[in-house]
Amino acid sequence: MLIGRGRKGRYVDIADCAELPGSAKSGLVEGSIELPFGKPAVIGRTTLDTEVVMMWSQIAGLVAGYRETGKATTDLPDQPGELRLEAIPGGLARLTLAYSEDTSLSHVTGEEDLLAALAVGGVGFFEKLAELTGRFHDREIDQLTGRSVSGRRGPSA
Repeated sequence: MLIGRGRKGRYVDIADCAELPGSAKSGLVEGSIELPFGKPAVIGRTTLDTEVVMMWSQIAGLVAGYRETGKATTDLPDQPGELRLEAIPGGLARLTLAYSEDTSLSHVTGEEDLLAALAVGGVGFFEKLAELTGRFHDREIDQLTGRSVSGRRGPSA
């Protein structure tokens, strides 16, 4: 996960942060999520630059909806368009970033690989965010992992 803007307009990997950079300290964590699915990546620096906490929250809801029905859609924060996740026969899933009917980017990959990448990336982001801010996102972590652990507080075990 790349957040904020470093000197000369560069991103900073949140995993390397001892504190949130720049405007992220005020709660607005701008940046990009990069997942290596598709070329160009459906979710990547060149395709989706947005408020990262909100985007990961949207992705968590997308994953939870997908787990329930095999198909889910979420709006993109701060911009028109949506992210879609749908099951494809044979253990596959299609991830689509769609700005309009004519403008979209899609990739089909193994369902388990995609869900695992979303869970690992999202949980890692929310745990690092908790470490840096003291604010926990248990609901989103539960949605990403498929766990439902009531009463748990703080980062996942």
